[in-house]
Amino acid sequence: MKSNMGIAVTLLLVLTIGIKGIAQTKKLSNDKIRFIQSEYGKGLIYLKWYSTGKNPAKQFYPFRYENDKPVAVKSINMSYSKDDSTFYVVQDTIPPGRIDGSLIQYFITPYDTSGNAGESSEIALVSQSGRGWFSKTKADALEKEKGIRITWLFSDNKMLKHFELYRSNDFYNNYKLISTLPPDAIEFSDRQIMPDLVYYYMIKAVPADGNHPFSSNVIFSAGFNPNKPIPPYIKFAKAVKNGAEIHIMATDKEAGGIRVYRNDGKSLELYAVSDLLKIPDSLVVVYVDTASALSGRTTYIYAAKTESTSFVESDLSEKVYIRPLISKPPREPYELTAYEEDGQVRLFWENMQDNDPAIAGYTLKRKELNSKTASFIEMNEGGKLLNLNYYTDSTAKPGTAYAYQVNSVDIDGNISKGGSIASVSLQQEAPAQPFALRAYRSDEGIYLQWSRTLYQGIQSVNLYRYEKGTKPMLLMKLPADAVEYTDASAPDGKTYFYYVTTMNKNGMESLPSDEIAVE
Repeated sequence: MKSNMGIAVTLLLVLTIGIKGIAQTKKLSNDKIRFIQSEYGKGLIYLKWYSTGKNPAKQFYPFRYENDKPVAVKSINMSYSKDDSTFYVVQDTIPPGRIDGSLIQYFITPYDTSGNAGESSEIALVSQSGRGWFSKTKADALEKEKGIRITWLFSDNKMLKHFELYRSNDFYNNYKLISTLPPDAIEFSDRQIMPDLVYYYMIKAVPADGNHPFSSNVIFSAGFNPNKPIPPYIKFAKAVKNGAEIHIMATDKEAGGIRVYRNDGKSLELYAVSDLLKIPDSLVVVYVDTASALSGRTTYIYAAKTESTSFVESDLSEKVYIRPLISKPPREPYELTAYEEDGQVRLFWENMQDNDPAIAGYTLKRKELNSKTASFIEMNEGGKLLNLNYYTDSTAKPGTAYAYQVNSVDIDGNISKGGSIASVSLQQEAPAQPFALRAYRSDEGIYLQWSRTLYQGIQSVNLYRYEKGTKPMLLMKLPADAVEYTDASAPDGKTYFYYVTTMNKNGMESLPSDEIAVE
């Protein structure tokens, strides 16, 4: 850190010990105060502490020990804040009677505006270092790559064997040697870091004569990674009711999270639709998008980005296209019309596909109205949806009343509620009877002949015979195209009466033809 003193400076050797300062109270809770820097020059001592958090000290007082008693320091004091850190600066004159190599002990105590004291900082032990000292020690994040640059100056490089650079994640403990540098070194770039974590550094100058090393104060910084992280990839995606479910695999070990992007269903532009999603141990982030603006009648584009702990976003992942499942049933068709034509029932209804692209087709059901127990029966052949908005029912029976119900079905299988219903009653129409019946007796029996009936839908021709005073009996059921028959069972000497009828496929029989008698 740079000094605010406009003078040549000599860094003081600093140690901290766990003795607490005076005037502590449980009534005041403030962020923990830690020592970070000291410099010396022209009879002045420059000291700096800091705290991190949302509860810094409102004001503070510095103390130093004289004859084992803490004495308030008549110094120049100031504090300032940057982001979530507050820095406390003390500029003191060298106490009278102090000589090189002697220790001076400092600490500061926070106070609130009512005079209540909080927990004091640890004691900083300060001494002049004699012929070797550090100055201008500083740690800063590299701007264009991941890493931290440590810089320093030493008072007499010629006396040194080398520098040793130590690093820790804890201000107070666990410092480990990370590099040995030549005696003329003034900087080192530490690239073996995780970005956005605070690292603490201490430099030791090792003399060539084997004497005890000179130590710098502790300096610290967090590294920044300006490089784009690796994009994630979408492992799995599926439509759910009113939304989409996406499984995203994180691929960058330094990822801070994943953010999901989607378009609005109209343009191709993607925008963020999620907060930064935490990456679980499985590395697979599951995101379910059920925004109220989503429609099951629109296909949306999804992609994702990785965001590093340095708040740098990756490029987009590959894109997936998802149409949410429709959960609300479609509207039933209006204006269902049913009427009879040529013995068949014609049905027409509103074409729902004109107004709703999600309509996949229709279901049609029928039931007999004159039956108390009849229920609607599916008319769709093989369960297939009807694609057109009309249908001809050729299986309706004459003389029967029917009710028909049509429903809309969307592309996700949702069926409209209720459905539109229409009814129709078919007329009972008997087939035409045969005519021009002729008969005579031959050697084989009684031969009968009649004219062909051109009525459509005849299924059979029925031949009747009886003797006078008896009931007519069906002698033979003949094919629909039959026009003759020989009755070999009629004995001679008796008079028989004959007539013929036709019967259609619905089992309705025509009126009888004219009778003819044969002796």
